Formats: sequence, structure tokens, C-alpha cells
Amino acid sequence: MTWTDSVARIPADVEQPDKIIGSFTARQVAILGGTGVLLYTAYTAIGDRVPLIVCAAVALPIAVAGILLAVGQHDGMRVPVLDVVFELFEQVELGNG
Repeated sequence: MTWTDSVARIPADVEQPDKIIGSFTARQVAILGGTGVLLYTAYTAIGDRVPLIVCAAVALPIAVAGILLAVGQHDGMRVPVLDVVFELFEQVELGNG
């Protein structure tokens, strides 16, 4: 065996994030998991005192927002999660939200 036989091949697209679970990246799994944990915690905390339809009505927009932040793209680029969160906090802080 010569030195040229043991050269490793490098994939062409090294900037592409690694897929962790199915076709989801670690970032997407973290966002979806965090959203799920948030909704589960909220439901277990107030689920016995609030009707199920109210819990579902409150949880649906939060779940959709988590899914859109995880898998959404704009002009071929993923949505910058921290920029969206900081912009929402600025609006609330300034009284615009």
C-alpha cells in the first residue's frame, strides 16, 4: 500500500450541517424539543384547571411558531432564531408589542 492509496475523500459540501435525527439538524432538534418541553410543562402545570380546548388554542400558535423557526427558510436561508427572539423582546420592552 502506498501513501496515495490511503488518502481520505472529503465531501464537496462540507458547510452543510450534519443530520442528527432523520433529516433534522441538531439546531432543529433543539428548537423542536424545547418547544415540546415548554408546551408539556405548561400543560402539566395548568391542564387540570383549564379546559382542554383553551390549552389547545394557546398551544397551537406556540407549536406552529416553533415549527416555523425550526424548519422555516426565507430566500433559501434559515430563519435566525435569536434575531427573532431579540426583536420580540425589544418590541415588548419599548411597548410596541
